[in-house]
Amino acid sequence: QGVHDNLKRCSRILEDYEEKLHLVEKFVSIREKIRRIHKLSQECENLDKEELVSRIESISQEILEEL
Repeated sequence: QGVHDNLKRCSRILEDYEEKLHLVEKFVSIREKIRRIHKLSQECENLDKEELVSRIESISQEILEEL
């Protein structure tokens, strides 16, 4: 019973932290932005260099603002 109670208490504590910090939400958002950068790297032959750099810089800035 004590183990079960500790697990419930710890679970509540973690949920409270998540509500305050939004770490999972930030992780999912950043992961999606990294996927966008990866996709751009695969499409780089279809974009001119300035366009590619501009898009990557924009996505990178979005990531930095989330951290």
